[in-house]
Amino acid sequence: MSAETAALVGDDGRTERLMAALSGAEAAARGAATALLDNLVISADVQQVSVSRVAEYIRTCRDPFQALDVARLLGALVGDLSTQSVDVQDLTEWAYAEIRLTALVARTCRLLRDERQSDVEEAVFGLGAHHLERLEQSPRYLAIFTEMARILDTGVGVEPRSAVSDFLGLSRSRHQSPTIDVTGK
Repeated sequence: MSAETAALVGDDGRTERLMAALSGAEAAARGAATALLDNLVISADVQQVSVSRVAEYIRTCRDPFQALDVARLLGALVGDLSTQSVDVQDLTEWAYAEIRLTALVARTCRLLRDERQSDVEEAVFGLGAHHLERLEQSPRYLAIFTEMARILDTGVGVEPRSAVSDFLGLSRSRHQSPTIDVTGK
């Protein structure tokens, strides 16, 4: 911690509490990313080499929050597009999640390019393209893409189910992500 930061927080125990809270949050993020990788269900048609590259990046990423973001993205790209899931999911909810997912793929690719992780960037981009191809094979693809266009054209957006499901599950109600309670409650 820099001297300026220490001066801002003071030396009356707040620094230790702040550092403990940050350490707890980092540990929870790292644990959630690891749990997401451990619970990843990969269908046979997914590019195994690309998944392996991204998973290795997640395991070695120095930023636990970034590792969690990429793990969430990987889980959504490879594990959440079974035909029955697309058929039963609420159309607006699914379209909203697809918009978020596309934005996360773009953001992650830019981040990986900035980090000079071109092989991982290529893997994420390939998985994103494969995800869209699988979505197009769904009998509801036209309705989903139409709903995505409606959402984007309104400019207002659609509220997800909750902040927690939006953050951890990209707003898909059937998708549950593991979390670690750092508060002890």
